[in-house]
This record gives sequence, C-alpha cells and structure tokens, in this order.
Amino acid sequence: MKLDRFEKPVLIKAPADYDVTGVAWTTAAQPDLLFTFIETLPELVPLLQQAQKQLPEAGVFYFAYPKKGNTRFDHFIGRDEIMPFLKVDEAGFIPETDLKFNRMVALDEDYTVIGLKKTTQRTSSAASQRVGDYAERIPELSQQLPADIRPKFTELTPGYQKNWARFVYSAKTAETQAKRLDQMTEALSQGYKSIDLLRKAKADKL
Repeated sequence: MKLDRFEKPVLIKAPADYDVTGVAWTTAAQPDLLFTFIETLPELVPLLQQAQKQLPEAGVFYFAYPKKGNTRFDHFIGRDEIMPFLKVDEAGFIPETDLKFNRMVALDEDYTVIGLKKTTQRTSSAASQRVGDYAERIPELSQQLPADIRPKFTELTPGYQKNWARFVYSAKTAETQAKRLDQMTEALSQGYKSIDLLRKAKADKL
C-alpha cells in the first residue's frame, strides 16, 4: 500500500501484538492518513465521523478488518457486508460525508484493508472501457485476490491481466467491483483465463 508516501500518517488503533513499526506514525491534528484496525462493523461509525472531521481534501482513511479464513479470530467480516453497512452510493460516497471508496487490498493473510478518500469533487465520468487505462491497477488487483489464486493471475500474459483489471474496475460501484472480483476468482480457480471463457464454458453446458 506504500504507506511511506504519506507525510503525516496517524495510527488510531492496532492489535497489541501486531507489528506496525514500519511506518513513521505521527500525532498530527490534520493527518493525510488515518489508519485503524477493526473487529466489527459498528466500530466504524465513530471512526468515519473522525475521518470526516480530521482529514483534509485528498486525505485517506484506511481500516483493516478480519477477512474470511483469518487465523487471528474466530469470526470475520464478510466483504459483501461492508458496502451495504456503509450505504455506499453509486458514485462510491458514504452518505453525509465526503469519503469515497478508493481501494480494497489484502494486508496479509488475516486482514483486508479498505481505503476511503476524502474528496469534495462530486462530478463523475463514465468508466473507461479502454484496456490500457487499467494497466496501472494490475498490482492492486493481484493483491485483492485470495493467496491461492494470485499465482494463477500473475502467470497470465499482460493482455489477460489488463482485461481482468478492466472487467473489475470498470464497474461504477464498489459493490459491483466486489462481485466481479468473486467472478474472477471463480474463473481463475477453474483454469479459465478470462470471464468470456468461463461464460462460454457455462453456456456450452446448458
């Protein structure tokens, strides 16, 4: 996630046994990054209020949550639960805030991180359909995949990787992106290099 690019990162909370010493955390009153760990979704409510109040324009709020299959807890937060809980609208914003869904990336085998960016820019443009426009998001997409699926993706040729990036990130809403990521995982787990090949295989079985 390249946390070292932030000049005034602030850590709100982290597990006592989790190593977060790799970042030069500060106590800035107006940080460009707020980072925290949560165990349940209701914990987010006051944290979102804090992020809305403290972050400047273009500031980022990252929260790490226990994902399915984690070994630290006997529970997890399902990815499909998060967007409805946050009530993210079609433009990616959380109601009554300037916080917009920015990214979702694996932190490690136990946590996934969701990033929200503060922006007052509400105008939106249609998602691009040009494959080349998504090339820079390939590393991010790779990190979002389950660990056992990631090698299947990295083994693909650049053309297939770009097509997958377009398939996932051309979706207008975070919820749709998450669903497409699940479809991508299904396809790769079954040995299909593209969503079209998976769809064709399913159609042939009808």
